[in-house]
Amino acid sequence: MLRLSAKPGITGLWLIAGPSSFERMIAIDLDYVHRQSFGLDLMIMWQTVIRAFTHDRAY
Repeated sequence: MLRLSAKPGITGLWLIAGPSSFERMIAIDLDYVHRQSFGLDLMIMWQTVIRAFTHDRAY
C-alpha cells in the first residue's frame, strides 16, 4: 500500500521510462515514493515535455 501514499499527478516516472510490465511499473512507482523530491519532480516534468515534442518513447 506504500505505492498509494503518493498523490496522483499528470505524469510519472514510469511514463517516461517507456513500456514495461505491470510489475515493473509498480517497482518504478515505489522507487519514486522512496526518492520523492522537488528535483526529481522537475526532472520528470522536463523529460515528459521532451518526450512529447520529440515523440521519443512517448506513450
